Amino acid sequence: MARITINGVTIGPLRQSHALASASLVSEDASTSDYLHVQTTRIPSVQEKEQLAELGVAIHEYVPESTYLCGYRPADLGAVRALPFVAWADVYLEGFKIAPSFRPGGLQSDLAALAAPTAAMDSQEHAVDVVLHDDVDPEVDGVRQRIADAAGVSADDVQLTRNRMRLTLSGDHLGALRCTGAPHMLRSAIPGWRQPCVCSDC
Repeated sequence: MARITINGVTIGPLRQSHALASASLVSEDASTSDYLHVQTTRIPSVQEKEQLAELGVAIHEYVPESTYLCGYRPADLGAVRALPFVAWADVYLEGFKIAPSFRPGGLQSDLAALAAPTAAMDSQEHAVDVVLHDDVDPEVDGVRQRIADAAGVSADDVQLTRNRMRLTLSGDHLGALRCTGAPHMLRSAIPGWRQPCVCSDC
């Protein structure tokens, strides 16, 4: 049974189906998120990808194992789950967004991290890379300002590249930051990354 690993958090959605349900991590519909995980029984054919697209599923990226992170605006999950090549489908869980490195000692199990993603957060300052979903443009719809507001910083303090923002914030703001919708994942800042220079004399 295939597992999913994102941002250092791993689950087996079929093997752990009862545990996920007991932790209230199984959604009846997709009304709470614009993003979806779809785990398939095989590599989808062109025709099968077209079937997904007809239901409003936009594949963004492959996630090991046998899973795709997708954009999805409709609320109905039943039609996606009913496709014969779909083994499992559910909304993108908020707990995947926060890397285990932000949890002191990494004491939470992966399932606990998904069920209560901010339960073990500290108030220390962290340099954070906010990796955005593929369909999020940080320059439009006030995305940069929303991220800054949730992090408790000025928008001028948010360094920006195509699909990633870097900022420094206290751990107790991570929960608000993950709930803005735009982040795909929050992880410790990668050393050496610089904001691209856009000035004419560089």
